[in-house]
Amino acid sequence: MAVIDGTSRLRKVLMCRPDFLVSAAPINVISEQYTKPLDHDKMMQEYGAVVKAYQDNGVEVVQVTSGKKMPNAVFARDFGGDVKEGYILGRFKKPIRFEERRHYEDIMAGLGIPKIAEVTEGYFEGGDFAFIDEKTLAIGVIDRTNLTGVDEIRKQLEPYGYKVYAVKANPDYLHLDMCFNLVAPKLAIAYEAGLPEDFVTLVKEKGIKIIGDMPIYISADSVEVWTMPELFKVDAEKNPLCIAGVPADSFSDDGQLWGNPIYDWENHKKTNYAWWVYRIKEGIKLYDLLRIDHFKGFSDYWEIRGDYETANDGSWQPGPGRALFDVVRDELGELPIIAENLGYIDAKAEQLLTDTAFPGMKILEFGFYDTEGKSIDAPHNCNKNSVAYNGTHDNEVVNGWYDNLTDEQKAFVDAYTHRHEGEPITQTMLRTLFATVSDIAIATMQDILDKPAESRMNIPNTVGGNWQWRMLKEDLTDERKAFLKDITALYCRKNTFK
Repeated sequence: MAVIDGTSRLRKVLMCRPDFLVSAAPINVISEQYTKPLDHDKMMQEYGAVVKAYQDNGVEVVQVTSGKKMPNAVFARDFGGDVKEGYILGRFKKPIRFEERRHYEDIMAGLGIPKIAEVTEGYFEGGDFAFIDEKTLAIGVIDRTNLTGVDEIRKQLEPYGYKVYAVKANPDYLHLDMCFNLVAPKLAIAYEAGLPEDFVTLVKEKGIKIIGDMPIYISADSVEVWTMPELFKVDAEKNPLCIAGVPADSFSDDGQLWGNPIYDWENHKKTNYAWWVYRIKEGIKLYDLLRIDHFKGFSDYWEIRGDYETANDGSWQPGPGRALFDVVRDELGELPIIAENLGYIDAKAEQLLTDTAFPGMKILEFGFYDTEGKSIDAPHNCNKNSVAYNGTHDNEVVNGWYDNLTDEQKAFVDAYTHRHEGEPITQTMLRTLFATVSDIAIATMQDILDKPAESRMNIPNTVGGNWQWRMLKEDLTDERKAFLKDITALYCRKNTFK
């Protein structure tokens, strides 16, 4: 049960059965929402499922029980924290949990795990305990852990070579593990809104990278439009004279009418693109990598009159092109930008992507509509500096996409991919995706699970009925896991997190 850095292979886990958890104790804003008795049968069923999941993956589960006087002992991680050398015994703040402390101390002694630190004056619960790297620990200071407790832990762990940081996280979150969890070396799942700036800085210093997304356009009622209307094509009342969108495409016969105000690029040029320099600068402050949506709009953009009802009533107009990014690069240096270059991408847009040297995106589904193999999204036209997908959340899943191809297109796909007799088309396309030279390949869960057309996640330019598909536990079979593992190894797609 001792760990190296929080991401080592899990071999043994301690779990407490919820036998005595009848109702949620009103000890925080979350539990106060649940006043009715808990569904005990459902709890036991879910507990059993978690135990089985561990055991099925070769993890030994040590199961303990509590008693009527300490029903919250089911939250077994709260009594302390584990490091390589042993465990830290915490100290609870709430009286309802006082008896758990000695209970778990006895359990750990019975398991032969040494106690190397103990909180006796302050407070500390295990939900606030997190690894950053092998010798760096973060301890949340929110509701159940205080600075006194952190200081006690710091003094006792220093002889073992550990650095301990107190993280004063957002008080809206009960524990640090609601905002931050290390899931692999150099990789964490984090919710930045819950974390203080100094902790985010520390995480970045430790080599953990965060990608943020920036839409090209902004809202008509944004503070920028109201304070700097001269940078947008709006009238005296700040109503859009021209709005953004795209003409008819495979997603919509009427095009996509986004409604965002169009930039007055001439006025941006007069300011030497100061607004964009500032916007990208602030984005880079927040994130390590910045994905800019609708990169096509910088080479040329679809302009629609503000009173038009469909996106087809518009025209292509020249964007700022390379000049904008030359200025931004002069001001900020090399730019960690990913360009979303999907949809209608002509030679002008491709040239801008080449000039900026930003990685773009490749959608293989688009690449097979042209049976002569000339599409820029065909696998043989992928380049290393790109992110490859069969389809994104906006596209059909592979099964639906293939079903809607013509016979000629299907024959081309089968021949191009060397599809095996009887091989599901999802596996064929996943093989092809992983075999591209693109630095990054991303697969959708629906395709991994071989789901039908009805599992499509989203249809752009539509309202209602989207984002409803859910994965079921029984869908992830051993066969599908084995296939994904095999192609990951075969095509050298294993993450290294360097």
